[in-house]
Amino acid sequence: MVVDDEEAERDSLFLLERAKVLTELAASCTLSALRSRAGRFMQDDHVALVLCGGNADLAQMFVPPAVAGQAAFAQRSAQRI
Repeated sequence: MVVDDEEAERDSLFLLERAKVLTELAASCTLSALRSRAGRFMQDDHVALVLCGGNADLAQMFVPPAVAGQAAFAQRSAQRI
C-alpha cells in the first residue's frame, strides 16, 4: 500500500498533538494506511499500529518544504555576502 507524504505528515502531527508521540513518517504512515481502510473494520475489531521513531527534524515537521527550501537558499546567499 502506498501512502502520500502529505497524509503521513498530517498523521505524524496528529500523533504528536493527540498522543504526545513523536514518530518518523515511516511509522505515522501506518495510521494513514489505517484511515484509508477504516471501512474494512468492525466496531469491535482490535487493530494495532507499530509506532517508532523520534528521529525527526523539527524544521522539516513544522516548516512546509517550499518554505524550508527558500530559507536554506536565503541563508546560503547571506553567507556569500
